Amino acid sequence: MTSTTITQTPTTTTTSPFDGMGAGSGWPFPPPPPGRLARLSAIGAGAFFTAAALTGFVTEGYSPRREAISALAAADAPHAWLMILGFLAGGAGLVLAAADLWRRLPSLAARVGAVLVGAGGGSIVAAGVFRLDCSDRVATCRDFGEATGASSSYWAHQAVSMLAFLTLIAGAFFIARALRRSGRRGLGTAVRTAAALALVLLALLVVEPGFVTGSWGAFQRVFILVVLGWPAVTVSQLRARR
Repeated sequence: MTSTTITQTPTTTTTSPFDGMGAGSGWPFPPPPPGRLARLSAIGAGAFFTAAALTGFVTEGYSPRREAISALAAADAPHAWLMILGFLAGGAGLVLAAADLWRRLPSLAARVGAVLVGAGGGSIVAAGVFRLDCSDRVATCRDFGEATGASSSYWAHQAVSMLAFLTLIAGAFFIARALRRSGRRGLGTAVRTAAALALVLLALLVVEPGFVTGSWGAFQRVFILVVLGWPAVTVSQLRARR
């Protein structure tokens, strides 16, 4: 009678650094307490608009109907620090909204949309760091018109602001698609409508037809309300309907 010895070769399991990146994972954002990101996102957006209203109110000679919000954080603005804080809070709120969208909508379209919203938030923060020299809607400002005497900070502000607007609008279309495909057709339609409205308003601000010129600041405020507001509203609605 012979005995057979079976030798087992130990196996090793290699864990990829990309494991756990599937649709149901929270990567790259760790799972937060339910509802906290939505609330913080709304606070960030609210802080931006509160800072704009308050700074505009206390800045002598400033016209919210004619002038841009960014003028409140310009290098020569007397209360620029307050509006800079508003930019930082608004950008942070968008990043938090992006994290919540990533967590709540596990689809490719939502992932792309969340990344775009997060990029928009980072660009808003950068817009608060790179400031105008003065109010570029005022003829005596060196940033006015062709801005031939403007500083590099002015041009950087213009670039990151446009980047923020475009990424937030593009992100809205992706999130709208994800919402509709997940059965939230009403909310998806609302987000898509907001994105389309933002595109129209951005075109008006850039082309600046005659009826916009005298009320450029008012048109910009409506545009900013739509483009910065839709992420906070969306995550709040998702939280309420979970």
